[in-house]
Amino acid sequence: YFEKSVISNYKYLVIDGISSLSQLFDYASIEYDDSHWSSALGPYGAMRGHAWPSANTGVEPKIGRAIVVREEIFINDPAFTGDILINVKHDDGGVLYFNGQKV
Repeated sequence: YFEKSVISNYKYLVIDGISSLSQLFDYASIEYDDSHWSSALGPYGAMRGHAWPSANTGVEPKIGRAIVVREEIFINDPAFTGDILINVKHDDGGVLYFNGQKV
């Protein structure tokens, strides 16, 4: 069993002008260079009334705006064959990729 806290330092990019999820596929690639992205404690977004920390990402409900979030997860035991549980809460759509593969 592997667990990582939701309160973590994630890399993110806010993108305007999105009309299709296909415009976001390149960001899921393992090889994608995200070194220029911002980072902040997550979770974040525009959901009001939650006890989540504010990361000041500028993400507001708006047509055509997306937030792309990346996180590296390291499992140091090469013999690890247990479960990895990823719990994602989202609003207005979401797609999850693991090592570049849609899950």
